[in-house]
Amino acid sequence: MAKEIANSTFLQATSYGLVPDSELTTSTLAQIKSAYGASSALNAADWASTYGSDLKVKVALVLDRAEDASTLLDGDWAERQNALPDSADTKAFEDFWNQYGAKDSDYAAVTHALKNMDGVKLLKDSDGYVTSAESRTVWVELTAEGFHNLFGKELYGIVGDNYAPAVWEGNVSLPDEIANVVGGFWVDQVAAADGQNMGAEGVTLSQGAQGTANYSYGDAKGGVTGTPTALADYYNFPLNAQNLLDEIDTPTVGLVEPRLDQASYDLLLQGLNDYRTKVLGIAPLSKDELLRTQPDPSSGTKPDHLKTELTLDVSIVSGAAPSSDMVFYSKLAGDSTTFAATQQAIWDLTNNPAVLTSSYSDTNRYAADTPFAWAYDQLMEDGVLRNVTLLMSAGDGGSSQEYANGVTTVHQTHANQWALVVSGTSLSAVNTAEQDTTVTTLVDKALALDLDTVFDLTASGLKVLPTDLPDLATDQPLSDVAALLEAVWNQYYIKDTRLSPGYADNFSGAGGVDDVQPIPQYQLDFGLVPSDAFSGATGRGVPDVAALAGGSMFYYVLTTMREGSDSSKNSFTYGPNGGTSAATPMWASLTAQIDAVFEDAGLPHLGYYNDLLYQSAAVTPGAFNDVSLGNNVSTYYVVDKDTAGAVYDEGLGSWIMPTGLGYAAEDGYDLASGLGTPNGLLLARTLMTLAETQLHGEAPETLSGVGSFTGSSTVDQTFLVQSTLGGGGAVEIAGEAFDFGTAGSTAWTARLAQQALQSDFSSDLTRFLDGASQSTAATLQASAGQVLGVSVDSAQASLYQSDLTNDYGFVTWGTANGGVTLARPVAIATTPDGANDVDAVVRLRQNGVYDSSLMVYKVDDLDGRIGDLQPGDAGYADAAAARAYLTTDGSHSIDGPGYGAYTQAEIAGVDNGDIVAMALTTAGETYWGFAEANELSGDQYVTHLWSYGLNTWGFEDTRGGGDRDYNDLIVGLDFTSPAGRGLLV
Repeated sequence: MAKEIANSTFLQATSYGLVPDSELTTSTLAQIKSAYGASSALNAADWASTYGSDLKVKVALVLDRAEDASTLLDGDWAERQNALPDSADTKAFEDFWNQYGAKDSDYAAVTHALKNMDGVKLLKDSDGYVTSAESRTVWVELTAEGFHNLFGKELYGIVGDNYAPAVWEGNVSLPDEIANVVGGFWVDQVAAADGQNMGAEGVTLSQGAQGTANYSYGDAKGGVTGTPTALADYYNFPLNAQNLLDEIDTPTVGLVEPRLDQASYDLLLQGLNDYRTKVLGIAPLSKDELLRTQPDPSSGTKPDHLKTELTLDVSIVSGAAPSSDMVFYSKLAGDSTTFAATQQAIWDLTNNPAVLTSSYSDTNRYAADTPFAWAYDQLMEDGVLRNVTLLMSAGDGGSSQEYANGVTTVHQTHANQWALVVSGTSLSAVNTAEQDTTVTTLVDKALALDLDTVFDLTASGLKVLPTDLPDLATDQPLSDVAALLEAVWNQYYIKDTRLSPGYADNFSGAGGVDDVQPIPQYQLDFGLVPSDAFSGATGRGVPDVAALAGGSMFYYVLTTMREGSDSSKNSFTYGPNGGTSAATPMWASLTAQIDAVFEDAGLPHLGYYNDLLYQSAAVTPGAFNDVSLGNNVSTYYVVDKDTAGAVYDEGLGSWIMPTGLGYAAEDGYDLASGLGTPNGLLLARTLMTLAETQLHGEAPETLSGVGSFTGSSTVDQTFLVQSTLGGGGAVEIAGEAFDFGTAGSTAWTARLAQQALQSDFSSDLTRFLDGASQSTAATLQASAGQVLGVSVDSAQASLYQSDLTNDYGFVTWGTANGGVTLARPVAIATTPDGANDVDAVVRLRQNGVYDSSLMVYKVDDLDGRIGDLQPGDAGYADAAAARAYLTTDGSHSIDGPGYGAYTQAEIAGVDNGDIVAMALTTAGETYWGFAEANELSGDQYVTHLWSYGLNTWGFEDTRGGGDRDYNDLIVGLDFTSPAGRGLLV
């Protein structure tokens, strides 16, 4: 007997969103042929007589877990890390995978049944496939007879211009003896139907550039080039930023690549080392440091055609994580998917890559609730449980991903919730931006030092005044990169009725919504509801992050190699390349750098850290450069030449109808650039703090019992009350009325304050951005158990990102566009490994003109009490001075560095859980973080402090509240960077 498997048709495995839903579920042979444009469908006998070979297909059967892993997977990063075993601990490893792998009895039953089945060949590790109880996977190669014996269906080979996959009609079945333990399966062949228009209407494209700030429209070799090391410097990678890149070993990076024969591998190694020594000026790699894991193919990549993806990947990692070993995991045949290669990396117990980067997504599109979707999700879950960071390129085909279905589409195999998905941007130097007509007005305003324009550009990573930026050479690779602005990568260009490059070419970063998956919790917690631009369906939003891909700047990498008559005559070529295939190994290299920092601090590798990234963006927006220019629009369907409005797509070689659907960059997260591009040092510091807090933090939550609208104060505590509501409004908090007023358009944001706490942030830019007022800050004293909520104009406001910020001293009511925040005026120290008597870093950026000094002192509770004294009591100032932390050079205070300048110091004797407060002395006055210790204005004590996110505050340095800019002294407290060798200090 056999059990039918629901939703297991061929079209449900390959072509969701490309053909009507009614055809997905029936999936008759006629429908499949029509969908694939196939001229014929051959049974096994006809196939063999026509092609002289058997019709075969490889399939991975994925078994259920012995125990469901959802509780572990749904935990926070620390809970996962505490549960994951070290692969070197044999007993712990076996116990863990006995729990989360397949039951031995289930695995034995499946392998036994398959061994005795005609036409079924079990594939082994030596074949390049992972078959084990731990991986819960049994790989088989099936002839048509074997397919019928296993799945109860006849196998056909369809023949068309582009495809020859093995297909079947209707749902398959599995034998009863294994049906109840096989949760899903994966058919290892690349396949997707020819897209049909799913109902979108045509639009008329504007002439010229379809993107913004992509100077080299249509020319993949134009613009500026920089080495990967230079780009890592630009993105402030932590080891680059601290000049430690040559001193610290970074962990192994795995790469999904084509399979190489020995000659191709030898040539690649020689070419890569030529690039490393001559271009990057770093040591070459040995064969033990650039590894293949699979046996030689009978016919591999031809040596004189080794180029693009493979050479790009190894060049990027060489430049951005040069001490990392690299290991290749191979697509096992030209028409196979990346499933097996990804699985090889996850289950490589010899090399144990900490990070895997894949630029090879598959065109297959599986429907929801299918055994195929389940199998792929389980593969990626295994990556989480093996503590491997899985980085997947979003793709280079814009919002359509080059599917001619008229609507927005993503590559599902690279959009999984357990993967970190990376899309692409364009960086513009001043000289290229000046020649780009899409940003003429913006550039003119920037160079004229228009305040609003410069303020906005600073959010995207600008660190100096635009007029201080150098022009960048376009005729040689740069070792130092500077940029005016960053936009979504999109080089599509139309002239008259001709798209060149066209939507069927790889010239735009991808992004969109996979509605087959639910919205991941980390996106829900961030306040996102990703919605498809055409259908409105919700689901997993991609990308998560971005980095340079092309447009106005490219990577200078090893591009092609030619094999000579002997190795001394082999030739190598260097030049520009890019795509999300470059952005993804850049993020892999950043992850490897942070992994090295974590290891030095005694922390585990990051592994799966999507949730930490979204939390980092919530508490430290400055950890990301916000990309708010451009779009990824590229949707279309194929039409006849004579169709009104049709344009000719050069890449496709056909006439198409654009439909104009896609996603624009905007402030904050968007479906074109994700959270943005990295500020690697700020991100590393934030991740360190989040990790140590989850592992060793002792701070009470800001609020308990948090719901959609209210929460209760966990303890008696004092809050700063601050508003970023654009239009103001009557605000009530816990029954108390507040009148905040309206902030200036260039009032400092958390992102700007955090960016300013970098030594290379320009003092001139700091002073230029001075002066805009915040809304009036206030103070609220809450008692333990008091229910807190916010109403604006009598309407109850919702809590925003509170699950991400609540453990870090602040919560906000409102939206991404503004709200009301309650924030503690103190930090609660989380020290490395929860240790006592450690050093902490204090970073200062002064934007006030008066001489100033900062005292950092310890208090006893969250209302600022010291013994029996509360802020404002007689004797409180003396008690605070007696509690002051001494700097490492013995001072009771830290002098301000001067107007616009930056400095940092270290304080000693900090214990885990210390409540740390601050006081600013300037112009003969002292202003405290607790308003009750400050002067009165009318009948209210003046609040002189503003919270700018994670352990970051700004002081107002003028009596009575002054100009209320709250940036006269920006203070950042960092308790975790001194961990280990202090690599982030």
